[in-house]
Amino acid sequence: MEKEASRLISPASKPNMLKTVFVIVATVFLTGMVTSAASSTGSDSGRVTVNNLSYYYEIHGEGEPLLLLHGGLGSIDMFGPVLALLAENRKVIGVDLHGHGRTALGDRPISYVDMGDDMAALLKKQGYDQVDVMGYSMGGGVALRLAIQHPGSVRRLVVASAGFTSVSILVK
Repeated sequence: MEKEASRLISPASKPNMLKTVFVIVATVFLTGMVTSAASSTGSDSGRVTVNNLSYYYEIHGEGEPLLLLHGGLGSIDMFGPVLALLAENRKVIGVDLHGHGRTALGDRPISYVDMGDDMAALLKKQGYDQVDVMGYSMGGGVALRLAIQHPGSVRRLVVASAGFTSVSILVK
């Protein structure tokens, strides 16, 4: 059995196979970004200035508020069709995080601690006392910091695929 498997995938073909897999994954990822970027327009969108950064946001749907935070190198558009599903029963507040999407980098370094404070201030400026929060990857780190630093602002927290180290999340 092992001999048959080794004939199917020879050592010489492994680099080519990895390249093919990479190209397929990159194509699917980029195609998804283009498709979702073209379809993302909130029923309400705009900018909120917090700590000298002009954060871009979109609001979709009606119901209990859900702050949706994207992963690194992404934007609100990263959530694509999931956003529409969530907005069927929730008021989804999507924010392009510091230095991502339609929110500029500004003059300060990117920091989970600062973005946690920024999200609390953004929510207050938009009139929300308490929301559910869902963060993916980098957005998960920001969601966690929001919950730690402003526990009264977070009713329920979902963190998906976020790293946790004392350097990246706990220390400024």
